[in-house]
Amino acid sequence: LQMDYSLLIIICHSAIATVSFSINFLLLFSMLFFTPRSSRPFTILMIFHTVMEILNTLSSFSSMSRILLIDWHLVFISYGPC
Repeated sequence: LQMDYSLLIIICHSAIATVSFSINFLLLFSMLFFTPRSSRPFTILMIFHTVMEILNTLSSFSSMSRILLIDWHLVFISYGPC
């Protein structure tokens, strides 16, 4: 009984990216609507950081990379859900 590990890796990668996107989006939503005015300067920095994390998650979700060693050559393969 042989298991297809590439499908399992894609499923795990997609699940982790989905959870990361959801948590960062929830954090962004809570910072935009539930932050007191007294901590507004710090919130602007946190919003910027959260938006960058969301973009990082989306780019990571759209491509997966794999490095293989064939003889004396490194082969870089990029694949993913997109």
